[in-house]
Amino acid sequence: MRIQLTTRILAIVVASGIFLASAVFYLIYDTKRSIVGVTEDTPAGNIRSLLISVVAYETEYNMLPPSLSSLAPPPTGKEANRDAYNVIDSRLASGNKNGYVYRYEPNAQSKSFFITADPSGNGSPLHYFSDQTGVVRVESGHSATGSSQPYHGDN
Repeated sequence: MRIQLTTRILAIVVASGIFLASAVFYLIYDTKRSIVGVTEDTPAGNIRSLLISVVAYETEYNMLPPSLSSLAPPPTGKEANRDAYNVIDSRLASGNKNGYVYRYEPNAQSKSFFITADPSGNGSPLHYFSDQTGVVRVESGHSATGSSQPYHGDN
């Protein structure tokens, strides 16, 4: 009798833990979608959206996304999955948005990555960079790197 009671209590605790973990995941997932959806549509804002999206993908699938397109919307009528996670719009997933070319380079072995945004003939001198540290960096007139100045907005 005591073993059955202990087994039932253990089953309830495990089920509660799974339920709570699922609830937390979906809360984070919905919050992430909200943040990605309302982030300013600037190169720095798009870099931030990509950072959030990469972390969310890695949390979901325990691996870095292989490309920008893996963060894109899935085909109509299909569910989000590891090939189309549905956290960024299709223009950003293509690597070209609002006069900037976005590049995402993952390194699966070191679990590191970097993201760049460079102007594509739009007249802007600003180039952006970020990596797994989450710091958005900027340079004027040439490509930004991990040693560039942190971006503090348009203050």
